[in-house]
Amino acid sequence: MPTLVEPRIPFFEQAQLLGITVDPAVFYTPICERGRKPYGVWLKVVGREDELVKQGLHFDKVAERLPSHLRPATHYEGINADIEVLLKHIFVLFPGGAYEQIPGMISGIRKARTLALERFLGVPRVSHYYTDFYDSLGGLLTAYK
Repeated sequence: MPTLVEPRIPFFEQAQLLGITVDPAVFYTPICERGRKPYGVWLKVVGREDELVKQGLHFDKVAERLPSHLRPATHYEGINADIEVLLKHIFVLFPGGAYEQIPGMISGIRKARTLALERFLGVPRVSHYYTDFYDSLGGLLTAYK
């Protein structure tokens, strides 16, 4: 799925502009790449029909074992993708990219946590998910190198 990525606009502003809600339990934010220009990327959701996922591996293990032509997609790549295509899966993890703690919140975020896109009460929503679990209803967003 081809996607044009806009990394200069903060992630949650992009979600709001796209009509995507944010789970109030998300206490960290993707780091904005203000100096980077928009770019194109080809994305693929690794889901239950893929061989790595059929093995029942946790999502973090699937990300480690991706073929050499794939890498984990960033949050910005995920939020700019075609949401309806992504939500053919119950939820899709955005495993790449870096986070920063929202000031004033509890520190010590579990490393295995990442943002995810899900449909909540019929509306697309950014939430979070632990990558050291496996759920066959979800998918892992990847990008071609």
